[in-house]
Amino acid sequence: ELLQCEPQLNQEAAQGAVHIPGEIVVDPWLYSISLAVQAREFGATIYTNFEVSACTWDAGQSTWTLVRKEKEATTKSESSNNSPNQPILPSSLRARVVVSATGLWADTFQQQALGSIAPWTAQP
Repeated sequence: ELLQCEPQLNQEAAQGAVHIPGEIVVDPWLYSISLAVQAREFGATIYTNFEVSACTWDAGQSTWTLVRKEKEATTKSESSNNSPNQPILPSSLRARVVVSATGLWADTFQQQALGSIAPWTAQP
C-alpha cells in the first residue's frame, strides 16, 4: 500500500509509513523530535552529527552496520544531549532500526551510503 501511494520510494529500504487521513502537511522537525523522545523512552541511544560514509544490511542478524565518515576531530559537543557524560561518537554502529533524518541530503545519503542513485533530487 505504501509503494502504491509513493511509487518513487526505495522498495528495499521503505519499511513503513504513517498515514494521517485529512492531513496534508506534517511538520518534519516536530515529527522527528517526537520519534526521538519516544525512542529514548524505550531505551534507544540517539546519535547526532553522525555523517555516514557507508552502511550495510545483514539479513541474518537483522541489523544495519553504519560507518561514520572520518572527521579531523570528534568532540563531546557533537553528542545528542551535550552532556559531559556522553561518550565520544563511535566510528561505526550496529542497529536493528535506523532513522535517517537527512532531510535535504536524503538523495545524497542514498547514493553515498547505500550505493544507489535516488530517482529524485531533494530540493527545498
